[in-house]
Amino acid sequence: MAANSTEGAIDSWTDFWMVRLALNLLGYATIFVPGALLINYLRKIKYNETAGPGCMPNMLVLCVFGHEKDASSTVEEGGPAVSAQKKMEEQPFIKRATVLLLCFFGLQASYLTWGVLQERIMTHEYGRTDTEAGEFFRNSQFLVFVNRILAFAIALLVIVFQHQPKHTAPLYKYSFSSFSNIMSSWCQYEALKFVSFPTQVLAKASKIHCCHIVGYSVFIDGLVFVPIVCGSEDV
Repeated sequence: MAANSTEGAIDSWTDFWMVRLALNLLGYATIFVPGALLINYLRKIKYNETAGPGCMPNMLVLCVFGHEKDASSTVEEGGPAVSAQKKMEEQPFIKRATVLLLCFFGLQASYLTWGVLQERIMTHEYGRTDTEAGEFFRNSQFLVFVNRILAFAIALLVIVFQHQPKHTAPLYKYSFSSFSNIMSSWCQYEALKFVSFPTQVLAKASKIHCCHIVGYSVFIDGLVFVPIVCGSEDV
């Protein structure tokens, strides 16, 4: 009896979202903190100038230093993107309109399906019968993990079958956007335990105003209030 009460107390304690968030951040810290120390050390000793041949040295150089010295001015200024845009403009209007419609409906169908499945997974009471209560899915981290594994597999297929420009940036710099993306997905799944998916989407869509305010405060001397109020990205 005492064991059951202790187990129930632990479950109720770990069900608190701030505790799960703290444990989640602690888990990522076990990777980021040693990684940051290693990156600072390798940059301090200029490991890229003394690294020898081999898989491990090349991987360390690629992760910490990249190949930024090999980046041409054309790549830095978005040369491939500009040429792709010109190539798209040379295509017939019908073809461009068809591509636009396919992208629009494809994105809408993907996001709507994703949203319906999200809400279904997090709000459905599994195993419920007429005599016994069911159980809700509570492990948001597992859903994020499965989501990222699938995205990784698709990205790997794209890299293999489609030509990519030469990679120059250090790989560790991708960790900033990756971490924020993972945590936003985790928060999204956690929010579905308390609110519906449409409510979550409305709240999430309002973040553009905060991004505008921070962006104009950091990069521009004065705030431009018209785009902020209208939610436009044009300056």
